[in-house]
Amino acid sequence: MPLFCLPEEFRETMSRSNIMDPVASIEALVAKSDGGTCQEPWNPDFVAMVGQKIYQNMNCMQAWKVIPITALIAALDEIRNRILNFVIEIESEDPNAGEAPVNSASVPPEKVHQIFNTYINGTVQNVATGGHDFQQNASYAAHNDELFRDLLAALEGLNQPELITEVREEVEGMQVTQGTEHFKEHYHKFMSVLADHMQVLGPVVAPFLPALSQLVS
Repeated sequence: MPLFCLPEEFRETMSRSNIMDPVASIEALVAKSDGGTCQEPWNPDFVAMVGQKIYQNMNCMQAWKVIPITALIAALDEIRNRILNFVIEIESEDPNAGEAPVNSASVPPEKVHQIFNTYINGTVQNVATGGHDFQQNASYAAHNDELFRDLLAALEGLNQPELITEVREEVEGMQVTQGTEHFKEHYHKFMSVLADHMQVLGPVVAPFLPALSQLVS
């Protein structure tokens, strides 16, 4: 259905779908889908308002948005990667944090109580927001070759030739595409491999994850 048939103020809204359901609902939706897409019905009141303005001498009775299942899978993957990042960062601070007794503070509260990640697309290096007792780590995508060299060197120390070949491809892909829209694709593939081989790669990769996450636009 051509969007130009709709009033201009509604075109942006009707071309997007905001999914507010819990993760479990999205997973169930993906599991039940067998056609590669799912649907979000238009509001009946909106259909009634514009139904006679779409095609001449015809009245629209029902309409819906088509949502690719791959978009939902990508959203679930993003959630999993963020949780994985958080868990690995905690483990890098204290490898025994997962086995700590109840009500104990194995990781200092000031390191996990409030963490704010601010992403700025541009060349701004430091931002002060009126706080105190904080640290700033600034990175610029064009000057991170040393990060990837160190990561590759650390991975080469593992005695897993086939696994390292797979990981190296994505690390080199991130290095080449840093600062571009294709960086995130290699980053997600890298995190997927990491999730599948956590016991082997986790201890080696953990120190590099904070810097890598800052490069994701």
